[in-house]
Amino acid sequence: MASIGRSWLTQALDVTVMVALVWGAALCCVEDRLATLRPRPNAVGFALGVAMLSLAQWRQERLIEPQRIMLLLPLLQGIGLMLLASPLRLWGRWRDALLALALPPLVGILKEVISEDALSRVTSHLCQVLFLSLGVDAAVEGTSLIIPGGVLSVASRCSGSEMIAQLVVVGGIFSLVFPLVSGRRRWLAMLIVMGIAPLFAVFANTLRISLLAVINSSNWPQKEWWFDFFHAGGGDQLFSLLAIMLFAPVYFHVQDQLLAQKKS
Repeated sequence: MASIGRSWLTQALDVTVMVALVWGAALCCVEDRLATLRPRPNAVGFALGVAMLSLAQWRQERLIEPQRIMLLLPLLQGIGLMLLASPLRLWGRWRDALLALALPPLVGILKEVISEDALSRVTSHLCQVLFLSLGVDAAVEGTSLIIPGGVLSVASRCSGSEMIAQLVVVGGIFSLVFPLVSGRRRWLAMLIVMGIAPLFAVFANTLRISLLAVINSSNWPQKEWWFDFFHAGGGDQLFSLLAIMLFAPVYFHVQDQLLAQKKS
């Protein structure tokens, strides 16, 4: 809770949501062991665990502005807790929980690799396709979307990279908590799901940018407030929620189909 609280105070909302998601997933992965948990760390594990938790707490208390180190702290805290709960040789019991906590730093690396400019261009063209399919004239120049009444520049903030990062995490969480298959194929399935899940984010973000374009070109009362809300005022998280709500039933439908095939 301290990690989530510090993230809420110092980080962007999407980072806070991500941290809360992975801690919730980690708890789901170990909940069946909590009732019978009897911590039995060895001396070395106990010392390392205390050191890791102390280091994470020390670094966390010094976070006063958004920093990428926040993405690594849940994993560091998780390893520390694991070492206090059991010897290192039994780390496999906590593997899924640690993998869940490792998702944020992985996503942080992916966000560094993804070109937000290229993603903005793709988003602009997808919005153009959406408007044209609805019978609205639309054109794209660079990263600018042009519709009757206004021009919207799809900058890096609108590229959807944060939403994509969230859906990568959500895909990983679903694969860990509700695995599609068992055995070695489980990890291949997890990678496939984490690769497909961002498509739902791209679709949701296309709807969000299209809505921003409509608001920008409209004569709505208080349109500046509505624009700011869906741009960076928390309204973007509504579309992240929409992406998750679209992803979840598709995932569980695939899971049901795989279970049905296994039984037949």
